[in-house]
Amino acid sequence: MLGGALLLGYYTVLTKPGVSYRSGFFGPAERILLAEGHNIELVPGEASASSPPSSPPSPPGS
Repeated sequence: MLGGALLLGYYTVLTKPGVSYRSGFFGPAERILLAEGHNIELVPGEASASSPPSSPPSPPGS
């Protein structure tokens, strides 16, 4: 198993049987490899980083 944040190119090692790749971002290379049927998995970041704040921020000076 390999892991990373973003592939900068198409790496043929990821097309080998038994090789899997866990990515924090799905760029073009990840999408192509996934469409070709290779073992590519998206691992989402923290829920707090991608979800909106629970309440709107207070205006400055309040």
